[in-house]
Amino acid sequence: MKNFLVQIRAYGYYAKFEVLAEDSPQSIEKSILDKLGQNTVKWEKDGFSDSSS
Repeated sequence: MKNFLVQIRAYGYYAKFEVLAEDSPQSIEKSILDKLGQNTVKWEKDGFSDSSS
């Protein structure tokens, strides 16, 4: 098991967190989805997106 730093930018928001997973795409994806499902990820405005369009 390894720690992976995950950074997500989507729809004008940004999240940065770590997940513990096996070194495979499927395991990392499952760990990210589990973390997002727990609602413990703090989303912040990224300041790059223009919501006026």
